[in-house]
Amino acid sequence: MDSLIDMIDGAWLGRYDAYIAGRFLPSFKARFHVTGDLRTFTGKIYDVGPGGDAEVTGTHYGRRIQFTATYLAATTETKVSESLFDGLLSDDGDSISGNWVIKNGFFRSVSGPWQVFRVNSRRAVEVRASWPPPPVRAYGKSL
Repeated sequence: MDSLIDMIDGAWLGRYDAYIAGRFLPSFKARFHVTGDLRTFTGKIYDVGPGGDAEVTGTHYGRRIQFTATYLAATTETKVSESLFDGLLSDDGDSISGNWVIKNGFFRSVSGPWQVFRVNSRRAVEVRASWPPPPVRAYGKSL
């Protein structure tokens, strides 16, 4: 990869820890596109959880990545909630990890760690293959 721009731009496979509406949400796909001013990016998250798909707008400063994911209702295209993601790009450019929090909407107090891997990276293939079925958990407690 030639630059930080190349490192952010592209397809990612991710995971975040959340227990929402009785379900553990293990994965999502993301695509980021660096925009003209080179410090901002847009994209889309395709979430397997009840949140559905989200539009992404973000910034990066060196290896620090911050973005807002705005989730839209599938039938009406109206905003359901916004999640804030903050993370660091790895030295090799193949992963980003950090923390997320839902800013507003129905699930106000939900937060946790997240991590994405470049889709074609060795780590993404390993992670995809090793993901267990979603565990059954109570809020804040492992069963």
